[in-house]
Amino acid sequence: RPYRCTICPRGFYQDRDLQRHIDTHTGTRYYHCPVQGCDKVYTREDRVTRHMK
Repeated sequence: RPYRCTICPRGFYQDRDLQRHIDTHTGTRYYHCPVQGCDKVYTREDRVTRHMK
């Protein structure tokens, strides 16, 4: 796995997967739930999708 996390031992085959993983370490949260009145915010778009189900 050519893309290695510098914070933990995880490795990834694609750079985009590493970048998504790095956000879990930094606490950066880009994805807000679109439901009015819901204040949930997530680091990954797929987590918002799962939250919506």
